[in-house]
Amino acid sequence: MGVPRFDSMPPNGAQSPREEPLSGRLMTDLSFWDHCTASDVIKYLVIFQEEVQSVYPFIDISEYIAQSKGILQAIRNGGLLMEEDESTMSKLCSKDINLARVAIATGIILEEPSKIELSTAIVNSVETIVSIILTPRVDLKEIQLTSLLSIYYFHSGEELLSWRTIGIAARKSLELGLHRKRSLLDNFKDSDSRRLAARVFWCVYILDRQWSFGTTLSFALVEKEIDPELPKPDEEYPYLQCMVGHGQLCSKIWDALPPLGSASQSIPDNIASGQDLCIQDWLNSIPPYLRLHHPRLGLTPQRQPRLSHYLRALLYLRGNHTRILIYRHHLISTASITASLRSALLVVDIAQDSIQVLVHLHATTDIYLQQQNVFNDFLLSALAVLFLAVCHAPETFSALYQRTFSEAGDLVKDLSRYNIVSKRLWRSIRDMIRRIKVFGFLQTTNEENGVPGEDFSGIADEQNKIAEVTTGLGETVPMSTPQTEAFTFGDISMPDTDLASSGPDMFHMRNDLLNLFNAFEQGQQFLQPIQGTLSQEEEFAMATEQRKDISMRFQGLI
Repeated sequence: MGVPRFDSMPPNGAQSPREEPLSGRLMTDLSFWDHCTASDVIKYLVIFQEEVQSVYPFIDISEYIAQSKGILQAIRNGGLLMEEDESTMSKLCSKDINLARVAIATGIILEEPSKIELSTAIVNSVETIVSIILTPRVDLKEIQLTSLLSIYYFHSGEELLSWRTIGIAARKSLELGLHRKRSLLDNFKDSDSRRLAARVFWCVYILDRQWSFGTTLSFALVEKEIDPELPKPDEEYPYLQCMVGHGQLCSKIWDALPPLGSASQSIPDNIASGQDLCIQDWLNSIPPYLRLHHPRLGLTPQRQPRLSHYLRALLYLRGNHTRILIYRHHLISTASITASLRSALLVVDIAQDSIQVLVHLHATTDIYLQQQNVFNDFLLSALAVLFLAVCHAPETFSALYQRTFSEAGDLVKDLSRYNIVSKRLWRSIRDMIRRIKVFGFLQTTNEENGVPGEDFSGIADEQNKIAEVTTGLGETVPMSTPQTEAFTFGDISMPDTDLASSGPDMFHMRNDLLNLFNAFEQGQQFLQPIQGTLSQEEEFAMATEQRKDISMRFQGLI
């Protein structure tokens, strides 16, 4: 389930947002700073302050906002502070200039994802400097800068790089002794610097957990190595306090999850129930002013501060996602659903609940659009849960959750095509649709018009041609497929020259999702062997293997 690195993708399809012409953009680091004004610097730093610092307060961006003119001049001078600036910028150093650069780049990509080339050019100039300052001696600003780079990589779609970079920040934190109360007191003498150092550590800790769950790669900070007496964030940062508790929950859930390749992918019921109680306790510990008023209950205030709404939604959705993680194994097969229908219904209800919150958030605020990489992870997880449920038990789940799935499809249509999650969803859905299409699903129908639809991205349907396919049981049999070339059962990857290098068309992806849902709902089999070529038992085994394969793909998206 590790997330691959994606390259920049060209436009694909008229329905998706288009990039502005190259002539209308500033594509290089140097040309940007030449045209940039202090007002532009302030604008991007304020975006960073509202969207990032409010969640991860390991840096005080207000200092940079107040000194935006001097910072801009220093950047134009290659990161050097001029003598005339030293009196007004006495608290800032070259590392502060680099911190400001990455914060500005993050603000740019949050405001307009299509400017990925520009933000990358800005960050590239800092990456070179960071590689130079990797000396045996570590200071707090290095940890702040490395953490900030990790956040930028996440928002630019480089999840593996964000995980790797926060791991470096975590190890620097250990070197500096931020994980021990004694060394924290020894290394930071005054209370303000000590409080900042503690916030830096806990932000690194939280990011370490989040990026690890996003990539399924291990934590850099081991729970037992952290001093239990280490000061927690103070009451000025209630969201951060809540997230420290959530990070500790994540550590327990990580230990409870079956290891990769384990014969059983289930969590014992008593452990899952215990973890669920811990999550409920954590949700109940959230201060009332940070608790989400669920739109389903009709208690959502007509007007509420944007930041409060943002933090409330984040905490609520993180609680839902952790619950999905401990119950998802109940959806891995028809047998697991039958064995524990109550738990299967519970996890699908949680996914539906998350989609309802996301739909309301998108309909009433600009928060979702501004923070797509954050909230799309929750959407992708919930969609995968619904797909798993309908794939394995359509008669139980399809009617109950069809409306919710349609609402999620509308959200997908509004995603930015530059977003990492939309690309992950696109690749998974594209491969599955192409594979299912190869094995002869009938053309779908547009229910509103009563006419044939686009039939899975408009891929031409040529039934009744014969090809050979490996069943996964060691045999090769003739199949009804739209192509004459052999199709290997275990290989569903697309050639590099095909759709692998193209970007998602969000309008068509929404239709493809609904078509796929409808196909599962109708209980269609994934394989259609030529009549008489397989016994009834062999057909059953082949269909079971194919369904298991597609099920594993959806599990990997949770």
